[in-house]
Formats: sequence, structure tokens, C-alpha cells
Amino acid sequence: MQAGIFERILVPISSEYFPIEAVKRAGKLAETFESFVEIVYIIEEKTLKKIDEVAESVNTEYEREGLKREVAAKGDFMAHSLIFEEVDKFFKKEPEKKVLEGEFTDVIKEEVQRKKITCILMGFEKECMLRYRLFEEANLPIWVEMNGGKNIVAGVCSNLSPNKKVPKVTFTIAKALGYEPYIVYIVDTSDRVEVDEEGKRSVKKPVDYLLRNGKKFVKKFEEEGIKTMVLHGPIEEKIGEIARKLDAGLLIIGREKKRRKILGVFCKDVKKEITEKAGHSLLFLK
Repeated sequence: MQAGIFERILVPISSEYFPIEAVKRAGKLAETFESFVEIVYIIEEKTLKKIDEVAESVNTEYEREGLKREVAAKGDFMAHSLIFEEVDKFFKKEPEKKVLEGEFTDVIKEEVQRKKITCILMGFEKECMLRYRLFEEANLPIWVEMNGGKNIVAGVCSNLSPNKKVPKVTFTIAKALGYEPYIVYIVDTSDRVEVDEEGKRSVKKPVDYLLRNGKKFVKKFEEEGIKTMVLHGPIEEKIGEIARKLDAGLLIIGREKKRRKILGVFCKDVKKEITEKAGHSLLFLK
């Protein structure tokens, strides 16, 4: 069952940012899908490194280590006395909670393995590019929660994805949350290939050919009474356009295999651009 995506949810909380909307969403998903939820408060390594840099000229190594222990202890105290107390307000069944130290992405990856997590649910921090390492390195669904939007879930399919999971997950979530489902097909005119069920890319295809296939794909959903859209243009821009047009509460993105070159080098930051341009909650499937 596709709801298995939400069987075991991890919500990371940075010591620099409290993603309250992500915590609220986790509480709702836990109630709907009877999910196990773990809240991890991460005392970030970079915060401790800053102490080293600031104190290096005026403190001994022993004193600097003492300062770092003091900061970690304060972070632990704040997590248990303030953050976790606030977290519990959004859950009917108290989630598991813990405090860990380290680099944000590395801590999450280790906890995913340790706890057999099936979905990461995180807040959105535009200023923090390091968070986007998760999109490439974590091999499981990632939900990026942003507040707002109507009770609409839009499944985004395209010529750059196998398009097998997105419709199924879209309908499962729509039914469970009481949202209206949409199926959207985007022909990415900047990467004119087709991706098969195994994730393999074809040779370049004409735009007209890709549009015909897109319309054919959504037709079966239209016949079932599902609202659909077919668009063409760069996928990261069109997803933002869809999000604004529908004011969707959630967009579901498949295993996009887009490739593009910047200064002759293939880049993998499409998910980062999608997240920043969408401005609405996203669920990236794997």
C-alpha cells in the first residue's frame, strides 16, 4: 500500500531553525496513517565550529572544548524543555524524540538507517543550501512542508519520469486527507527525451511527439473524472506555475531524470530549484 511511505516518519529540527509547520504536518499524517514519528533535534556541527573560530585567539583548547560542551548542554536543555514541549502539542500519541550532534545531513542519513525511516518530513529554509544534499543522498521520499495552499494535491508527471508511482500516491493521499486530486503532465522542452519505467533516458524527441504522449497519458485520468493539465517548458519553472495557479496544498514529484549543463558540467540541482520556485509543499518520491 502506498501509504507505507508514511509508516515511519523522521522530522529533523535544526538548532538554528524550528520548522513548526513540518511538525504540525507530521502530527496530521501520524493521525491519518497511524505513523511512527521520530523528532530529532540536531545541534549542528557548524555551530560548534563557530565557537572554535571565535574562541581560538582567547582560549586554550581545553577551554574551547568546555565552551562547546556548554553549548551542547544548553541545546539539549532547550530541546527538552521548550522545543519538545511545543512538539507534543501537535500529536495525539507522543512521538519519539531525541537530541543528536553533527552535520545536519549526515545525522539524518544515519538516523534513517538506524530507525528504518520511510519518509523525511522537513521545513523549508531558502538560505540553507546544505539541506539540499538530502535530495541527492537520501534514497527515500522527502516531504518539504510549506504553509498554505488549498486542499488540492497535484501529481506532477513528465517526459523525464517513469510516471508509475506519482498517480497512485496522489490518489492515496487525496483520499486519506480529503484533498482534490489533479494529474499534471509537463513536457520539458529544455530536455526533450523520454524516460522509461527503468529510469533510462531515450534519444531526443520532437516537442510535438512528447506533447501527444503527454495528452495521451492524462486522457485515461480525464475519463475517470480526474482534473488534468498538460504544459510545456522547463519543468522547474512549470511546477512553480502550477503551484501558483492551483494554489495546491501539496505537489508530488516523481523520479525526474533531468540533465542539463552549466559551463559544460552536468548539474543535479533541479530539486533545489523546484523547491525554491514552487513555494508550496512538495513530496519528492524515490
